Amino acid sequence: MDELACFVPGMLALGASGYRLEKAEKIMNLAEELAWTCYNFYQSTPTKLAGENYYFHGGQDMVVGTSWNILRPETIESLMYVWRLTGNETYQDWGWDIFEAFEKNSRIESGYVGLKDVSSHHHQYSFHHIKCSNFI
Repeated sequence: MDELACFVPGMLALGASGYRLEKAEKIMNLAEELAWTCYNFYQSTPTKLAGENYYFHGGQDMVVGTSWNILRPETIESLMYVWRLTGNETYQDWGWDIFEAFEKNSRIESGYVGLKDVSSHHHQYSFHHIKCSNFI
């Protein structure tokens, strides 16, 4: 699963309101479960920043596929939507955890920069993968 797909929890949360209660609850539950998965992309690395994608192997923990981070905003956006729609401050806390990891690992004097390897505390910044639209 690519980190880029982490827009889905927010999309589901926003769309859930258009359904009757029982279906809306199912959709919101799915949004919350996916938000938890996306948050754990970040929590699974030493830098607490997500890699570009992850692999799931039956009955085992997920593993980082591509280990660079290019400052994707999808997870934080989804956490904000799910927090706003549920009122559950856990999602706000998770977003803050991710923000603090960006501050610690990606902040440079002139802004933020991606990392070549989220599995290493030896910061090697990646200017090659940066696109203007990815800045926080």
